[in-house]
Amino acid sequence: MKKLSTIIVVGIAVAAIIGAAFALYFFTSSENEKSFAVTYYKNDEKLLERTVPAGTSITIFDDMGNGDGLGRFIGWNTRSDMTGKMLLPGSQITVKGNISLYAMTVGAGVFVIILPDEQTGYSITADPAIVIGGGSSILSYSLLPSHVDNELVITVNGNPMKLDAMKRIHLTNITEDQIIAVSGVFDKREHSISLPDDQRGYVLRSSAEKVHHGESYKLEYTLLPGYRETYDFGIRVNGGDAKIPSGGVLMIEAVMDNHTITVTGVEPAEYSVSAGKNTKALVNGAPASKATVEDIVKIIPDEGYVIPDSFNAQIKGELKAEQGGYRIAGNVVFPSVLKITVGDNVKIDGRSSNTVFLCPEDTIRIVPAAGYSLPSNYADKAKNLNGVRYSAERFSFSNDVVLPSIYKVTFNGHNTVHATFYVVGETIIPLPAKNPERVGYYFEKWDVSSSLCVVSDLLVMSIWNSMAHDVYFGPNLLVGVDGKYYLFKEGTSEPPRTIKIKSDEKVVIKNTFDLPLPNGYGPQGSEVSYRNGYYEILGNCSFPGVTYVNYFELDNGEGLVYSAIIGKGYNIISEPTENRDGYFFTGWMCDDKYVSGQIILENRPYIIHATWKPIGG
Repeated sequence: MKKLSTIIVVGIAVAAIIGAAFALYFFTSSENEKSFAVTYYKNDEKLLERTVPAGTSITIFDDMGNGDGLGRFIGWNTRSDMTGKMLLPGSQITVKGNISLYAMTVGAGVFVIILPDEQTGYSITADPAIVIGGGSSILSYSLLPSHVDNELVITVNGNPMKLDAMKRIHLTNITEDQIIAVSGVFDKREHSISLPDDQRGYVLRSSAEKVHHGESYKLEYTLLPGYRETYDFGIRVNGGDAKIPSGGVLMIEAVMDNHTITVTGVEPAEYSVSAGKNTKALVNGAPASKATVEDIVKIIPDEGYVIPDSFNAQIKGELKAEQGGYRIAGNVVFPSVLKITVGDNVKIDGRSSNTVFLCPEDTIRIVPAAGYSLPSNYADKAKNLNGVRYSAERFSFSNDVVLPSIYKVTFNGHNTVHATFYVVGETIIPLPAKNPERVGYYFEKWDVSSSLCVVSDLLVMSIWNSMAHDVYFGPNLLVGVDGKYYLFKEGTSEPPRTIKIKSDEKVVIKNTFDLPLPNGYGPQGSEVSYRNGYYEILGNCSFPGVTYVNYFELDNGEGLVYSAIIGKGYNIISEPTENRDGYFFTGWMCDDKYVSGQIILENRPYIIHATWKPIGG
């Protein structure tokens, strides 16, 4: 093989070819109807010939005929004597005529120095270009006067290298092919890229503000939401024909002068605007059903309504909040604003206000006020209202709604709560399944109609019929029954000792001696209630008669007088409360008999005399 003075390759992408299947990749198409042949040779044998249209960019194939024992394949050369351009598998070339490619091989332990294919503005050479393993080579670099290399980077197999004072790079102990790449060399001439100042409805960016002569740059175009492209849309360079970007990117190749970029055919799109219940959509203060992204759409609630915090989250369509309104970028449906009011003794999620403003997707939980409970049928009653939905213990709405009240209905049995119900407002009052009971009375009814609709808290009282009871009264009693008085004297039977008294009649008991009743005095037998100075008779009973015990402590007949209950034990006091000068107390006498301790009283008064003896007599 002849010595290779220049081996040029730009970019390496090795495409593995399995068997005899080869793929030809087309990246651009030429409108020229001419076609040219691309032919691959190895060892003077034609391996493959393809015909492609002129201007087509093709990818160079990998080795063909691996394992033929003819040396290590390193690439293709455009000349059979190997003095032409070297092309590596995976590199690309544009077909402008017939192309013949000849396989290049080297023996075992031999390596090549692969230089850049296109050396624009500079020159780099390798001496030697083919090296036996372990050998050396020198790279020599020079810059053309028309170019600058302030950003020069030279890499060998991807590793950055430094030039010495002679602008050389020494490669030593070479044990693999050396792939050389050069970047950062530019034409001294620069051209400016000027984009439109007022980019209305789109964003256009350039990959550079300036480029070197002959270089390329990229324009990235984005249509903003809310705008559309018209029939004359396009991007123009220096007023030339409009170009349509592909995928938002436009490549401007081989710049030779300053570029002024203009964009035509972009205008705001018009979209529909729909306002929900109890609101109006305004543009520039006037009702609007259509708007563009350049308009500010304001939503104004009707009088008596307030826009809730959840409003924005329920808007359907593309927009953003701005300047107290909205800029839209598509058809937009604004949600309704609904007024939800709850009745008495009901709270919304525990809030203090009984009125809230919601949007249709909002949900609320209804809770009773303190001291109340939610009736089991509350949700069913509320669901029957127009525009109310209920799920997972929460309500949602499509119309304004007044939710029902909750009321407490208390049934008083007799000074006690017999039953309590929490009912939905405007429903018929419930009645307890079981009637209350009261000693001494028959339950008659509740003081309310069973067909009454509840519109407030209710206290329902019980109505009773009193029972009549047999009541026995002993002697010496003055008895008042609801203002009618009976005198029961000792030794008489008029009136009869036993009379009928109803439970609701007030009975007042006094004795005939104008003395307080004895301590512990009360009826015997059934239950009797005593309150505020009178008795309430709740069953058959008897009131014992009373007598009095008069103590004469001194000879003048003075002493204590006590009332006492006939038939009960009575304890005689131990000694007089008064002392007699010169005497000592010797005991009490009644009916000429000494008495002491406890005696059983009979139906008569007792006169008890103190007895005395002289001291020392």
